[in-house]
Amino acid sequence: DIFTEYLANVITIVGAPPEEADIKDFDFKLTKGTYDIGAQVPFTAPYDYKGVAQDGQLTISIGTGIAPTFNPVHTYSPLPVSFDAAADWETRGLEGNITLPELEAGQMYSVRAKLETLVKRTQETDTDWSAFDITPGPPTSDIQNFDFRAQPGTYGLGASVPFDAPYEYKGKAQGGWLTISLGTGVSPSFFTKHTFPKLPVTFDETIDWAPGLLTGTLTLPTTLELGQTYSVRAKLETDDG
Repeated sequence: DIFTEYLANVITIVGAPPEEADIKDFDFKLTKGTYDIGAQVPFTAPYDYKGVAQDGQLTISIGTGIAPTFNPVHTYSPLPVSFDAAADWETRGLEGNITLPELEAGQMYSVRAKLETLVKRTQETDTDWSAFDITPGPPTSDIQNFDFRAQPGTYGLGASVPFDAPYEYKGKAQGGWLTISLGTGVSPSFFTKHTFPKLPVTFDETIDWAPGLLTGTLTLPTTLELGQTYSVRAKLETDDG
């Protein structure tokens, strides 16, 4: 006797190796947040690939603008990528970090990435809009509402004259100077007769206007003219001008 059994669809011969390449569904994402210059920021970049085994690269750029406008301000050196052969679509992924370069404080940035092959050429580009912010820096240093007030009165030569000087400041932490001069003349004319040595001042960092107050005394020089009325002029300045 002869028994015959037929098994259908049991064996499949491996197809020919792919001769081309393609990328799809590339999705570059940076970890969103507010960062300082020099920070290491993680990213992920899943994608689908099919095609020959080959080398490729990932190129990342930082830029400004609102979608769809992208204005690059910094482009990193390409990162090497290896693509293994795949006869059909396979989901893969990249991950890593970028180090933030010198960027504008307080600015929001987007990140654009291009994934490309280098033999059988294909590429995909994706932009992560409004990906991160740079930590705001202190505002440009400024002084306002400076009001120098010496105690009015009639004094003898060598006397000590109290003064106070309220002001408002915003900006970085830094030093500065208060320069006081005595002079004659009727406003707005001022004829300097004596300038005291500069007095050091310390300004604390503040991102918004903050009040300050300077106090002290002036010792009247003996070179002043008896019976003369004098005005006082003061200049408050920061180290950075």
